[in-house]
Amino acid sequence: MLEIDRLVRVAPHELHPDLGEVMFHKLRKMMIGTCTVDKGYCLDVISVGYIGDGTILDTFGEIEFPVKYTALLFKPFRGDVLDGTVTKVTPSNIIVTFGPQEIMITHSCMPAGCEYDPSTNVYKTPEMDLMIREEDEVRFRIIGVNFICAQLTCAGTMDEPYLGLINTKTDKA
Repeated sequence: MLEIDRLVRVAPHELHPDLGEVMFHKLRKMMIGTCTVDKGYCLDVISVGYIGDGTILDTFGEIEFPVKYTALLFKPFRGDVLDGTVTKVTPSNIIVTFGPQEIMITHSCMPAGCEYDPSTNVYKTPEMDLMIREEDEVRFRIIGVNFICAQLTCAGTMDEPYLGLINTKTDKA
């Protein structure tokens, strides 16, 4: 969680005696799901702390308020070890989802000995003692993070000790 300063514009028809409630709902609508390079993804607005004096803007009559609010954020860092769900399997990589983030793990970063099997759309070892398919839960390490077009892109690896498959979709049934 982080306390954030922001200017928030409120239209005249949105004004209400409980300005804190107005700001809370407006900030949730504006901020949840957004992503910035310095803070990462905004998962939720927890509370509104301070609302300063508003300034009337002469363009449309909106009022701009300086606001301090607390937000729940997620920002992946290189080296983080996370658990996620495999959402896509292709010959060149798998896509793993962790919260709002998709992480690409290329075939070269899969556990040792894993190869793609096109007939079953899984990564597996020749002995078939390890099979990774869609909906499986895996543990991985973030090896790269980039910010492109207001979105974080991540690359991961499972080719290290203690990483890889942690729960298969057949275990969940």
